[in-house]
Amino acid sequence: MNYRPIPIIILGLLHILEPFVKIPFYAYFAHKPILEYTVSLFTVFTGWEIVSNILLFPIAGAAILAVKTWSLPLIYLIEGYVAYKYFDVLFAFYAHGEYSKIAIAVLFFLINIIVVTYFLISAARQIYWDKSKRWWEQKIRYLIPRGMNLKVNIQYPEMGAPSKPKGGEVLNVSESGILLSIDHAFHKEQNVNLQFTFEDVLFNLRGVIMRLDINNKSAFGIKFTDIGLSSKLKLKKLIRTFKKMKCERRPERISFLKRMKQSITLKFS
Repeated sequence: MNYRPIPIIILGLLHILEPFVKIPFYAYFAHKPILEYTVSLFTVFTGWEIVSNILLFPIAGAAILAVKTWSLPLIYLIEGYVAYKYFDVLFAFYAHGEYSKIAIAVLFFLINIIVVTYFLISAARQIYWDKSKRWWEQKIRYLIPRGMNLKVNIQYPEMGAPSKPKGGEVLNVSESGILLSIDHAFHKEQNVNLQFTFEDVLFNLRGVIMRLDINNKSAFGIKFTDIGLSSKLKLKKLIRTFKKMKCERRPERISFLKRMKQSITLKFS
């Protein structure tokens, strides 16, 4: 199983759990039972006050954990608004001489600053803007064992008509694409048709050349296109078979503890 960076998981969960910490804290200082204090909030607050005082942090937490392109603008917006509102809260506590509350409010404010600082770091930002950096979303690729020699035939449009089939060999495969070794000069974004057989199951697939392997000039990465239901099921079964065979995989399986160590040592670059 692949994991998001541990700091993102922690920050997301802290934001989601924030109301469950804040409400008991304020209930304690109001000398009211937690349930009674919570009900009073929904009675006194307007709709927007409920959102801004209770729901904004969980919304930000969900955005942090989602790790999508839209997440960062939403995180920045919420964190900026919350930082702005904290100044009002701090002045109100100071005016009423509630200095113990000021200390807790400052703690929450510092957490807010830490979050914003973390997401201003380019290494953390990249996984939100660049989908290719999200390793946990990548389809697992299985390397074909040496000696298996999984052969493939490939055709491509040539002057408006299909070319003669070219023979090649499958190097690795996933549910979304395949890496082939074939003696032919393909170019990026070229459409191709693939055909290969594994354990008496025939695969007829369409794809587009997405990557040329700089270390192996005869290797081409192909992304499957127009995959029908039957082909999807065949590919899933193929991947399950390679998994049972314990074929080498990419990305490599990394334990939770090792991923945690990598996340904690994330460089500020």
